[in-house]
Amino acid sequence: MEVLHFIKYFSKGFTSYFNKISKNRAVFIFDVEDSIQDLSSETRNHDLKQKYRDILRALLKSTEGIYQNHRIGIRINSFNSKEFEQDITLLKDLKEVQWETILIPKVENRLEIEQVLFILHHNNIKFNNIGIFAETRKGVSSLKEIIEPAVPELKYVIFGHADYNIDSDIFPFIHHSEVTYWKWVTNILDHMNGSNLTFINSPCLFLKDDELFNFTLNQLNFMCTGNYGQMTLTHKQTELCNQYSPTKPYVTSFPPIEKDPIAYANYILAKLVAKDADKSFCVDDKGYLMSPHEILMAQKILISNHS
Repeated sequence: MEVLHFIKYFSKGFTSYFNKISKNRAVFIFDVEDSIQDLSSETRNHDLKQKYRDILRALLKSTEGIYQNHRIGIRINSFNSKEFEQDITLLKDLKEVQWETILIPKVENRLEIEQVLFILHHNNIKFNNIGIFAETRKGVSSLKEIIEPAVPELKYVIFGHADYNIDSDIFPFIHHSEVTYWKWVTNILDHMNGSNLTFINSPCLFLKDDELFNFTLNQLNFMCTGNYGQMTLTHKQTELCNQYSPTKPYVTSFPPIEKDPIAYANYILAKLVAKDADKSFCVDDKGYLMSPHEILMAQKILISNHS
């Protein structure tokens, strides 16, 4: 099983944090896309992303062991976004880094892959492979045409269920415990059938629910006939992947949790008060990570309700 671990990065104390998590087997992913954004202002959003690009640049230039002794990757911003050019500047500045993988979000056609690859190669950016996110309805429905014929550099197809929920105008979000989620996965696997690509499952946002996470791993093991992996958000989730041994699940599904959209939207926005100013997400007391996508949908629901 492949593991792509989205890691935190910061100016002070990063080395001790990384030394702990890097004992696990994973590709450690730095993110400059959705986890780093300011939802309230385009200007502040740009400034925040630039702040974290500067932090990442300083970390990798000052601590070569991060990339010399470990497999690291980066998720850049969408090719169609205003931030993409700044991400390429960052990668050019880090010309000494050999990236294991460069992840491209919100891919909806093959031309996007070809254009990104041209830019990466033209700028002599060193990388072993790329991954693409299938996380919109158009991206998923077009996946067969996107990945065929094979692109030599392409290794991963990654499901992003938070983006898929918002693109499908679903609220509250559908997650790994629900039958519909696994129908979405089945659809992607059908499009990938016959390829040699690795399917990477969307991260489980219930950070403290080990039972659900192990259920997720068993589902993947059962459903995937080809190469597969899991995206992780915590040290514990990555440990569970490293320790995973396939078993017949004693839980085959979880009871649906009915949530009133208005009440749940109010709950999410109430949690924003305690959110770290530098982060686009927040985590509640039970360890549930509320993604920026879900926060945006909560705001949309409440505006619609009051109009």
